[in-house]
Amino acid sequence: MTPIEKANDLIKKYQSLYVTVEGCNEGGNPCIITNNMYSNAAIRCAKLAVDEILEGLNNDNIIYGSEYRFEVSNYYENVKKELERL
Repeated sequence: MTPIEKANDLIKKYQSLYVTVEGCNEGGNPCIITNNMYSNAAIRCAKLAVDEILEGLNNDNIIYGSEYRFEVSNYYENVKKELERL
């Protein structure tokens, strides 16, 4: 998956989230608002997720080899750049 494809995939996942609001129906039954999250909020969530991945990769306790860590880190840096373009 290319970085732009991954960026779009993350955004779509966050856009599909729903919110449960307690007691919004008559009788106090919970209702679900199924409208997609605003795109800006979904992009911010995707950026946070990528930042968490990058932070984990920069952790000195990680057991992966440095070449693998560099490849994955480089990939997610590119995903982050694509998210920032949106």
